[in-house]
Amino acid sequence: MRRHGFQSLEFKAGVFEPALEVETLRALRAAFPLAPLRIDPVDAWTVETPLKLPGR
Repeated sequence: MRRHGFQSLEFKAGVFEPALEVETLRALRAAFPLAPLRIDPVDAWTVETPLKLPGR
């Protein structure tokens, strides 16, 4: 990742069900444990959305 000039990962959320997106984010974290991870739900998530997810 860094060899190609990327400093962080950005995940565009708000496309699939939030639980599936969180599962994907966990997979990204496992694959890139040291990379900064940014989440952009593009106004699709409310403030309450992440609070309602299991295992938050």
